[in-house]
Amino acid sequence: MTDQSNSEYWTLLTQINSVLADRSTTAAADLICLRDAVCAYVTVERARGTTLAAILLTVEEILESSGKESTSASDALARQIIDWCTEFHGPVALA
Repeated sequence: MTDQSNSEYWTLLTQINSVLADRSTTAAADLICLRDAVCAYVTVERARGTTLAAILLTVEEILESSGKESTSASDALARQIIDWCTEFHGPVALA
């Protein structure tokens, strides 16, 4: 590798490292914000007597209406949101 190529390599490596670190930090903060919003929504709905099934139906409708193409990443996020709803709602009482 020439000195110029080596210099360009390290410059690009530094740039991509910086971008990935920034994006990772932002993504983590966004995920925490989303989790807090889901928690708040489920807490309010549970206090109103809304069943977990009704909450999940509403959340699934919101996810479907988002209009985004289905990808494994968005499927994973949807599954995480549903898991949060279940977690925050707490145990379902058996009749």
